[in-house]
Amino acid sequence: MLRALDDARRSGRWVGVDAGLVDLVVPFRKSFGAPMRVEVWADEPPSDDGWDHVVDVDLDVRDGLLVFEPSGGFTPTRCEGRVSSGCYRARVSGRGYSAAAQGAEGMDSYRIRLWPRVRTASPVLRGSWPGWASVP
Repeated sequence: MLRALDDARRSGRWVGVDAGLVDLVVPFRKSFGAPMRVEVWADEPPSDDGWDHVVDVDLDVRDGLLVFEPSGGFTPTRCEGRVSSGCYRARVSGRGYSAAAQGAEGMDSYRIRLWPRVRTASPVLRGSWPGWASVP
């Protein structure tokens, strides 16, 4: 988990990967109740224009389960639906960052779009929230 967090920060993507774990860093302290939508596509989905931050990463799903775990040892949450086991490319997108960074709770939301992956690829930063420059 710490290596994925280090990758997120060092790379400037704010989404890090290591050993099958994807770490999504948000620019504010509290986001545990934010909605996370998971979509499975047959092919690469259209770009996430209008979202604050977008990163593509590889994600392998085993046993048909996706589990989300907040930092700090909080209780993990399983994705309500099952996702077929396999090798995917994942587009991780977040929005509402500016309002949430200014203290407005409940303004951020997230989406993960999965599609089948043919080959391993490096993470790609597709869109970066400009407020990262002011985050300590």
